[in-house]
Amino acid sequence: MGNCKSLANVRQDEIVTYQPEQMTETSKDIQIDRLRTEFIPLYNPVQMETEHLHVVLQIEAIKNQLSQKAPIDLVCVVDVSGSMDGKKLILVKDSLRFIQKVLSPEDRISLVSFETKAEIRMGWIRNTPNNKPLIKESILKLQAGGGTNIVSGIDLAMQLMKRRSQKNPVTLMFLLSDGQDSNQDLQKRIQEKFKQIDIKDIWGLKVFGYGSDHDSKQMEMIAQLKNGSYTFIQHVQKASEHFILAISGMLSLYAKNVCIQVQPVNGVQIQQIYGEDMGWKKINGIYQIEQNYVLDGQSQEFVMNIKLPLNIQQNFEALNMNIKGEFIQDSKKFEKSAVLKLNFQDQQFNTNEIAQLYVFKARSSEIIRQAIQLSEQQKNDQAIQLINTIIDEIEGSNLLQNPIIQHLIQDLQKSKEMCKQQTFNISGKAFMRNKQRNLIVQCQDEMDYSDNWNEEQVKNMEQFKNGELCLSVCEIGDVGVMDDFEDLEGQNIARRVSQEGQISDVEEGQK
Repeated sequence: MGNCKSLANVRQDEIVTYQPEQMTETSKDIQIDRLRTEFIPLYNPVQMETEHLHVVLQIEAIKNQLSQKAPIDLVCVVDVSGSMDGKKLILVKDSLRFIQKVLSPEDRISLVSFETKAEIRMGWIRNTPNNKPLIKESILKLQAGGGTNIVSGIDLAMQLMKRRSQKNPVTLMFLLSDGQDSNQDLQKRIQEKFKQIDIKDIWGLKVFGYGSDHDSKQMEMIAQLKNGSYTFIQHVQKASEHFILAISGMLSLYAKNVCIQVQPVNGVQIQQIYGEDMGWKKINGIYQIEQNYVLDGQSQEFVMNIKLPLNIQQNFEALNMNIKGEFIQDSKKFEKSAVLKLNFQDQQFNTNEIAQLYVFKARSSEIIRQAIQLSEQQKNDQAIQLINTIIDEIEGSNLLQNPIIQHLIQDLQKSKEMCKQQTFNISGKAFMRNKQRNLIVQCQDEMDYSDNWNEEQVKNMEQFKNGELCLSVCEIGDVGVMDDFEDLEGQNIARRVSQEGQISDVEEGQK
């Protein structure tokens, strides 16, 4: 993304059917005031001679009820290999149609399928009432067969994104797969595609792994390449709920192209940032993480363990934080900072309960990571014992009645069960990897953490459970019409795609 050095601009002449409100200096101040940034140390004042201290960096985009929804371009990349045949593919089709119900008429959707080779099933098309029959038909025509070539699907999807002559402000890719890629060096080949196609626009990636037989490590790796999210769908019949939750979370956005930097100062060292392998990089002594999008109403907590120098003074400055990005509303750039200052005394104060809660979550994620490694070495009893140690510590704290802590204990208890060798080999590893990641970065998309859902997620999940999101989206005899030339071209590309999954230069010249 490169947004830590220079923030990308969005060309307003490329934005279609979306006229963002022009932001005055006053309204820009209101926007930045909704971004709350704070360091929360586990203790402050800190006991003299303390060497190590856990600190939580909390960043929250406070919800604005008057925010304008930014239209979305969504490309769904669907595995239709032989292992998807039957109930799995039927449920995937239903899930895609539920997404169609959640999206607005201004949103656009395209569809790419892959097995041994990839095919564009539907070019960019707006989710209007007239177009719904075409979208439904494209979804229902999906058929299973062949091997699994994930790169071919990602390749075509990225080319669809790159070749857009018209663009909505938000771009997303959903990747759905239940199996292992049939080819070698998947990570290297995907990285090469990212570099080769080189999409300049900001876009987000959500990866969904189906069933116990999918390669969770591989799926998570793909998500990490774009700082995206990975969801393990253990029970395929729950696929629609996962999809609705994921797309609903993207319907209300605050910012894009965001970079968060944390710099230790005055001799302080950052010993560990929990989830350090999930996007954090250290460059010239500064820790930074880049994010494609920040949701309106989203709260993020980053937990770190710092080492303090000796003989420090009161009001000691330990950490500096800087966040940069662009408002979704009009692509105006923003920047905000925060400082951690510490005071010291002879006796230890009580712990900060907010910090303690997120420290428990971060440490539990690390414990699950270590338990996965032990289980892979068939040291299953040691893995279970390790998880028991953090459960005992949490249950001995004064946070036991907190709903988030109760969910955390449930996750840890489930992870214990998943450590048993037979269960671990079938579905336990995928379950634990998903929990390990989500405890750090993604609870807003978690089924078990409804307290973290935004308003759109709550509303759409409620409608789904009440049967108000039905699949009768179009009447018999409706006729759909592609609403711009680019959509028609997408269909032509689909008919001419080669066996290698490449789009020739001919298509671009026909625009």
